[in-house]
Amino acid sequence: MFRNLVIATAFLLGTASLVAAQGQCNASTPCPNSLCCSKYGYCGVGAEYCGAGCQSGPCDSTQGNCSASKPCANNECCSKFGFCGTGSEYCGAGCQSGPCEGNTGAQCSATKLCANNMCCSEHGYCGTTDEYCGAGCQSGPCQGNQADCSKTKACANEDHCCSQWGYCGLGSEFCGAGCQNGPCEGNTTTTTTTTSTSTTSTSTSTTATTEPTPTNPPRDDRSCDANTACLPGDCCSKFNFCGSSEIHCGDGCQHGPCL
Repeated sequence: MFRNLVIATAFLLGTASLVAAQGQCNASTPCPNSLCCSKYGYCGVGAEYCGAGCQSGPCDSTQGNCSASKPCANNECCSKFGFCGTGSEYCGAGCQSGPCEGNTGAQCSATKLCANNMCCSEHGYCGTTDEYCGAGCQSGPCQGNQADCSKTKACANEDHCCSQWGYCGLGSEFCGAGCQNGPCEGNTTTTTTTTSTSTTSTSTSTTATTEPTPTNPPRDDRSCDANTACLPGDCCSKFNFCGSSEIHCGDGCQHGPCL
C-alpha cells in the first residue's frame, strides 16, 4: 500500500513538473520535438495546441510560413521562428522581415532597391507577394512593370525623369543624382534666339550651317550619334538620344529637325 502511494505521488510530481516546464512556450520560445505551443503557452499536439491561437511549431494555420524573402501580410513582423505577428516577440531580436524593431526608416524606396529582386511596398518594405508588388509598389518587379526606362529608353511622359534604377517619375529621387534620361537636374537647356539684319547693295553672302548627314540606320534602342540616324521627325540630342522634345531638338541637337 505504502509502495503504491509513493509511486502515485512520484507520478503526480513528475506530471506537475512536466506541465510547469511546458507552460513556458510562446512565439519566441518554441516547444521541443516539433510540438505546438498553444495560445495558453503549453506544448502538445492536436487541435487544442496546433489550432486557433497556436503560437509556434507546426500550427494548423498558414501563419507560420514567413521568412526574410516571404514577409507577412498586413505589415506584420516575421519572427525568427517564421511566424507573423506584432510586438517584441515578433518584431524584436531575430525578426526576419517587416517593421522589425531597430529598423530606422523604411528598408527600400523608389531609389533604394530590395535585394534578391524583391518588390518594395508602399510602406517601404521588401517582399514578393501582392502586398509588396501590387498597388503602391515603389521599385522592383512590381505588377505592371514600372521599370520601363534606361539611358537608351526615355520615359513615356517626356516631362518625367528616368532614375538611376530605371523608374520614371518627378522629383529629386528621379531627376537628381544618377538620373539617366529626361529633364535631369543639372541639365540646363538654353535656347537663344538672335535676330540679325544686314543690308547689302551689291552682293549677298550666305553662310549656312550644315548638319551632319547620318550614314547609319536608326537603332532599336533610340540611341544616336553624328553618324547614326533617328526615325523621321526625331532629333538626335547632345546626349545621343532620339526624340522630338525640346531636350532633343534644342541646344546641342546633332541632326534632325533641330530648333
